[in-house]
Amino acid sequence: MLAKAYFNIRNTGFVVASMFVFILLIEYVSLIFFDDLGDGFLKLLEGQLLVIYLFAIFFAIRLVGLWHLFTMFLLTFGLFLLSRPILDVLGYQYSYIVESLVQVDVPMLIRIEIVMVLSCSILIFQICFLYFVRFEDVNFSLPSLKTDQNLISLGKFLMISSSPLVLFRSYQQIMLIKTLGYGALFSGEVQQADMNPIVRLSITFFSIGYYFIIGGKPSKKKFIGYSFFYLGLSMLNLIIGSRMGIVLNVLFILWYLHAVYGQKFKFKKIFLYFTVAIICLQVVALKRISSEVDMGIGEMIFSFFSFQGISMITLAIYIQYGSTFVAHTVPYVLDPLYYGINVIFNPWLLRAGQSVETIAVRSDFGHHLTYSMNENYYLSGFSLGTSFISELYEFGIFGVLFGCVLLTWLITYFSRKVKVSKYLLIFSMLIVSHVLSTPRGNFFYNTYILFRLILMMIIIYYIYILFKKIKNQLSTNGQKVLD
Repeated sequence: MLAKAYFNIRNTGFVVASMFVFILLIEYVSLIFFDDLGDGFLKLLEGQLLVIYLFAIFFAIRLVGLWHLFTMFLLTFGLFLLSRPILDVLGYQYSYIVESLVQVDVPMLIRIEIVMVLSCSILIFQICFLYFVRFEDVNFSLPSLKTDQNLISLGKFLMISSSPLVLFRSYQQIMLIKTLGYGALFSGEVQQADMNPIVRLSITFFSIGYYFIIGGKPSKKKFIGYSFFYLGLSMLNLIIGSRMGIVLNVLFILWYLHAVYGQKFKFKKIFLYFTVAIICLQVVALKRISSEVDMGIGEMIFSFFSFQGISMITLAIYIQYGSTFVAHTVPYVLDPLYYGINVIFNPWLLRAGQSVETIAVRSDFGHHLTYSMNENYYLSGFSLGTSFISELYEFGIFGVLFGCVLLTWLITYFSRKVKVSKYLLIFSMLIVSHVLSTPRGNFFYNTYILFRLILMMIIIYYIYILFKKIKNQLSTNGQKVLD
């Protein structure tokens, strides 16, 4: 892309976003003077939300392409937070989705508030991205990083050596879920099951091995091979009904292929594959609820989007019932950062799962929302989850806007620096997966998991280097003796 075209697109994006900001201000003022606005006004806002979202996607693709992290984030944002408002404005119903937790009748004014909050969020994302992105970001590749054979060799060893235990651990989990039910994954029953600590650590070693290979920047062919190996074992999660991790793994692989090797993807093929994936994932989700699935393909696709859009409901519930939630000690958004300290004083948290004791010491939004609305549902291991928008809304619209600015800056900073930083590339899977899951997850990453992972990676890497030096020294001494 030429510099002139880049700046023209960027400036046009600013103008369009500014126009919608002005329109939203007018609509907000109208809400102050007219409190009897009904379904027609909501439909107008939902249609406007769809237009704002499509413009944001359009400018992101035009500037940095479909597989830039920011564009991919916008897509998951739309899936998890905008699906239901967009389905509503299109006239589709989603009442066939199995209801859970509690019956929630969201008042009209709260529906309007949610749509306006989401519209403001997208506009802030677009404006900040246009401001933070640079011309050099348009050429998204990694020409300056070289292959690190040490990381690749170490990663290969870790993946191969730990894979039998990973298979065994997956088998144990499948048997436990078959006996206890899916909710046991989150209620703490699986964590409390008697498993050998080496077996429990196997999945961590397996993942670390893959992270090292990622950071080593292998050839494209080898990366695809290692990724298929990694995905193959991850697919076992489908058996127990866990879909999110697999989807994030696939999205990361697509991002990496484009970012590192400049891989181009044909839109028609990707669209076809994702349509098939949507149907398969929805079948898995419905099978988890009922043994029989009686839906047409079209109905199943719309069911999928409605099902994924449940994250928006967490914001609706918080706005309507937040004042009745159980008390929490730190802001919801900071709970993942505080968790590392929390575990030091409450080590039992590592195996507690969803329990009354967990609620007493943690400030996780998803835990508190589900427990406050339906205690039995929560203690059975089920949850509506969370969303970074819902967490940030504890501080009102300004909290959401600040979070959107910070997240956009982090995305653009990472996308630029990963081109030249081996360390960022090693952790790229964690970063990309977390960014893409924030619309349905926490704003911050869990500090305990992160610090433990970093510590283990450092220890493993330096033990490997030490053994390699000893081996080389012995080889050198042996050669001298022969000479």
